[in-house]
This record gives sequence, C-alpha cells and structure tokens, in this order.
Amino acid sequence: MKRLFQASVTRFCNKLSLAFLTLLLVGPIWADVKTKSDDKKNKNDLVIPEAREITKNFVAGQTAEVELVAAVGSLRQVTFIIREAPQHGTLSVVRPNLKEGNKAVVTYTHRDTNVLIDRFTYACRVEDGPVSAPATVSLIGQVLEPKLEVLDAPSIGKVFLGGEDSGVVTIKNNGVATFDSELKWESPWSGPAKLLV
Repeated sequence: MKRLFQASVTRFCNKLSLAFLTLLLVGPIWADVKTKSDDKKNKNDLVIPEAREITKNFVAGQTAEVELVAAVGSLRQVTFIIREAPQHGTLSVVRPNLKEGNKAVVTYTHRDTNVLIDRFTYACRVEDGPVSAPATVSLIGQVLEPKLEVLDAPSIGKVFLGGEDSGVVTIKNNGVATFDSELKWESPWSGPAKLLV
C-alpha cells in the first residue's frame, strides 16, 4: 500500500512537472506570436509621406513665402522638419496649413544680395511615424530692376523749316523696381528732363 501510494504521488508529480514545463514553453511562444501579430498590424498602420521637390523665385533682399508639400495617403496632419538651412538667408518657423494637412508654409528672407541662388532641405512625418527622405527647395533670385516697355511710340508728321511737331510716348515699367532717371535729348529733339516710372 505504501509502495502504491508512493507510485501514485510520483506519477502525480511527474504530470504536474510536465504541465508546468509545457506552460513555461507555450507561454512565451504564444506571447511571441501575439507580439509579432501586433507588430504587423502597427507596420500596416504606418504612413510614410514623401516630401516634394520645390522651386521658388524671390527678389533679392526680400522675403518669399514657400509652400511645403507632402504626398501622403492619409488625412492626418503632417509635421514638416527643416533638415538643412539655407546659406544666404533665414527661415521662419514652419506654419501648418490647417485646411490641408499635407501642406505648410515657411518664410524665406534673403540676406546676401551678392548671391541670387540658395537652397534648403526639409522632410516630413505623420504623427510618430518614420521621417521621410529629405527634399530640396531651390531658391532662384532676381535683382530689383526696372524693365521699361514702350506701349505707344509718337507719330511725327512732316515738319517744315522753323516749324515743330510733338507726340506722346507711353512707357510701362514691367520690372520690380522704380525707374528714376534724368533724360538727355539731342538736338533737334526735346522732352521732359526726368522720367519716373
């Protein structure tokens, strides 16, 4: 009887040990499967936007608004990050577009009037997702200068000896600076001493 009881206790202990070992082994496997499944789900939820290349014109010594754009298949707000600052100007704080979450605006202020080409790079991300590859904003400047265009030339008829005739010239300034200059007329022509357009 004593021997039978010992055998039963031994079998019970063996079964208990086996059950305990099984739990120890199966538990981590189940946890690992669950973790891998969660990781897969999170990877599918990740949105990686693409920062777009941009070219922007500016006037030397002036400011220019630059719109940053991200290509993203989501309506969630995109965060824009300046990666490399411009060398010949400065940038303001990036201001998000509250109506279009994939856009933002930054103000570029040109400083070095001797250099008319500048650039900076930016990247973007959605929430805490991965950051996109950087994109370049190419800045091309132009000098403040007037560009005069003659719209109407004067029509001068026949002029007899000792007589005179006059006409009207219409000039338009298509440039980004004022034209202000003294005018010199060669004989027999005459006209205003100064032109301000």
